[in-house]
Amino acid sequence: EGNDGNGYIMIGLIDPDAVIEYGLNFNHQNAYCLHAFDGSLYGNGKSNQGYATAILVGQTVECVHNQDENTISFLVDDVCKGVAFTNVPSQPLHAICNFHILNTQVRLMGY
Repeated sequence: EGNDGNGYIMIGLIDPDAVIEYGLNFNHQNAYCLHAFDGSLYGNGKSNQGYATAILVGQTVECVHNQDENTISFLVDDVCKGVAFTNVPSQPLHAICNFHILNTQVRLMGY
């Protein structure tokens, strides 16, 4: 879920070997993230690339890693926004959530 400022949050997936504890993981080559503030993509060679609209308070974001197609897509309130990343390794990836401000809330839901 976003916050009152549309969510200064990066959400997505990352190669577990690439995680930097307390670091800005969203910009890593092996990260695949959606910026809730404006719906842009970061990681894997992308930086502020247009993709979707801002995520609003109460909206649900789902990240789907298709290991057969080697793609990652995002859904907002169960509506697929299309393929965000291609040529993604078929290995298992870990969920990632980076915050840019302290007054941000996220509810993580099982999958």
